Amino acid sequence: MRRIIYFVALIPLVFLVCSRDVDDKAEAQKVAELWLKLLDEGKFEEAFEQFTDRTKMQINQDTWISLEAETRQKLGVLLSREINVIDLTDIPASKETPGGKYATIQYKVSFENRKEDFEAVGLIKEKNKKTWQVDCYLFMGLTDSEVDSLRRLIKDLFRDYFFQLMVR
Repeated sequence: MRRIIYFVALIPLVFLVCSRDVDDKAEAQKVAELWLKLLDEGKFEEAFEQFTDRTKMQINQDTWISLEAETRQKLGVLLSREINVIDLTDIPASKETPGGKYATIQYKVSFENRKEDFEAVGLIKEKNKKTWQVDCYLFMGLTDSEVDSLRRLIKDLFRDYFFQLMVR
């Protein structure tokens, strides 16, 4: 009888946690798609300005804009974009990273000159901020199996990296 009561008492908590993840995924997706629209429209400077401060310090603006413009010109017009995967991760604060929620959204994309590729947008919602912000972007001209392998590798690297940060 006690087990049933405990189980019933936990149901609202499970729904609350799940609904927060759904809200976070929806918010992150909205920010990512508005940002991607800037790329699609060739508004590279505006897109760069929306990166996190940490990212802007690590990337030269002129170089990024030039490379992105060149890449988009080669790809041609966007034909389709659909979500492939959304991952959410909570990361504790450290010297190297701000704490908060991280979202990785991977899209399956098709361009005029490149069919069936992938792109990924990494976002962060820092603990002291209420909104998602684009932290990184990656265009991947890879096959499905290569993307799956890369996803597993990235998860392993992040897990090992953040484990080392927590152990310090």
